[in-house]
Amino acid sequence: HQRPKLERYGETLFTVLKSARYLDESESVEFGEIHVFVGADFVVTVRHGEASTLDRVRRRLESMPELLCRGPEAILYAIMDRLVDDYAPVVAGLEHDIDEIETEVFGGKAGVSKRIYELSREVIEFQRATTPLVGILSSLIAEGAYQVDSEVRRYLRDVHDHALRVTEQVVGFREILQNILSVNLTLVGLSQNEEVNKLTQVS
Repeated sequence: HQRPKLERYGETLFTVLKSARYLDESESVEFGEIHVFVGADFVVTVRHGEASTLDRVRRRLESMPELLCRGPEAILYAIMDRLVDDYAPVVAGLEHDIDEIETEVFGGKAGVSKRIYELSREVIEFQRATTPLVGILSSLIAEGAYQVDSEVRRYLRDVHDHALRVTEQVVGFREILQNILSVNLTLVGLSQNEEVNKLTQVS
């Protein structure tokens, strides 16, 4: 249960990454964790959770010897690239859920407040998973910082751009949910006032 980070231990890089997947059945986000150890001639991954499978990464790398010859950091790039690609369905799922909640709020559906809080918690957790990744990628891209192959750095810049776009979308989600919550509280207040007025008239 570590936060995403990048550290160096001697000649070995250690990276903690957070994976995520959207579950349509429960309309929720499931998180996983990947620890990556990168040495001069090896890469070891330790995976936690169902959202962390890397079989597609391995198949991609085995079909691209020209990428593998760039060194172990190329494998780290491929893992991060897959991870960020997997964030796209999560973003789409959260966006869909937010649209549904907006409809429910203005439709006067009871119990929507609980769903708003649950979704806000998921968005916050997703933000904690994605935001540090931008800093990790920036460190790897910086010239001379980690002696990453120049071609791999170029690939990492694309991943960095995608990760940045995801973090910006997540920040937008948090703002929208805060606004929805405010509107919902206002509507609940108005509804309660109407009930009080009716009871007063009846009395």
